[in-house]
Amino acid sequence: MDTIIRTGKPLSALQLYALRRDGLLVQLTETSWIRAGAVLTPKLRAAALGAPPIHGTAFSHAAAHWVWWGSAQAPALLDVTTLVRRRVRRVPEGTAVWERSLGGDEYREFGDCRVTEPLKTLFDIVVDCILPIEDFTQRKRAARSVLAPTAPQQRRALAALAEDSFRRPGVVEIRRLLRSVDPASHAGL
Repeated sequence: MDTIIRTGKPLSALQLYALRRDGLLVQLTETSWIRAGAVLTPKLRAAALGAPPIHGTAFSHAAAHWVWWGSAQAPALLDVTTLVRRRVRRVPEGTAVWERSLGGDEYREFGDCRVTEPLKTLFDIVVDCILPIEDFTQRKRAARSVLAPTAPQQRRALAALAEDSFRRPGVVEIRRLLRSVDPASHAGL
C-alpha cells in the first residue's frame, strides 16, 4: 500500500521538491506527496487532503471532483460544504465555503476526510459553477471538461437526477445543457 508523505515528516519541503524533480515523487497537495507510479485511488487522494479545514464540513465541488476523478495536483482553492446549514465566520485562506445542509447519503467518509458523493459532486459543479457562465458554448465546454473523466453510468445517473428534479432553480437549463453535452446519457429517459 502506498503511503502519503507529508512535508516535514520526515523530509523537508526542499528535499521533497528535489525528489519530485528526480521523478521519484508526485506532489498531490501543497503538503502531501506520494511515490511516482503509485495508483491513485479516491481513498489515497482523500488521505492526501486530510480532514476538511473547517469542522462540520465536507470537501465538495472542485476538491471532491479531484478526489473522485483527479489526475494531477489538487486544486489550490478547496471547496467545502457545511453538513448542517450554518454561517461560517472564519474561513481559512484557500477555502471556499458553500453554506448548505448535506444529507448522510450525500457524502462519504475516508478516515477523517469527508467528501461529497460523486453524483452530488457533479450536480453541484453543474449548478454552481457551470450554469452561471453566460455563453452557452463556453458553458458546454466547461461541462464537457467536468464530465470527461466520469464513467457513462455516472453521466446517466446525473441525467436521471436532472430529469427527476422539479423544484430546483435552473433545472430546465441543466437538462438542456446535459442533453447537448452527452446525448447518449439521456437515451431512454
